Amino acid sequence: MFWTVAAIALLAVIARSLFHPPPSGDLIIGPGPGAPAATGHVRWTHRTVEVEVSGLPALPPGKVYQLWHLGPMPRPVPQATFTVDPSGQLHGWDTMAFAIGRNDRFAISAESAGGSRSPTSPLYAVSGN
Repeated sequence: MFWTVAAIALLAVIARSLFHPPPSGDLIIGPGPGAPAATGHVRWTHRTVEVEVSGLPALPPGKVYQLWHLGPMPRPVPQATFTVDPSGQLHGWDTMAFAIGRNDRFAISAESAGGSRSPTSPLYAVSGN
């Protein structure tokens, strides 16, 4: 009896995942005040995001780019910090502190190494819905 109930429960979980895929999205990153040439994507599934942005300016030593989650809280939620390669490409991923909603957005700012609790510079790039 136990194995029958377990098998039914497992089939229910599999069927649910097939018919109700996890929330996901692909938001386009557009230019911000600090980077008029910035373009890219933020792809997300559940709470994991992958960020790809090009056209960002080089930062001085001691500065990094920081990802911000805009939406679940009244203020931007600080996330991971990133550096760009010599061609100005930023590529990385992070797990969000909060679940990502369909109307949430993301932004990137330049911060001191180690990141900040709130943006201290203009947003370099912002995703749109």
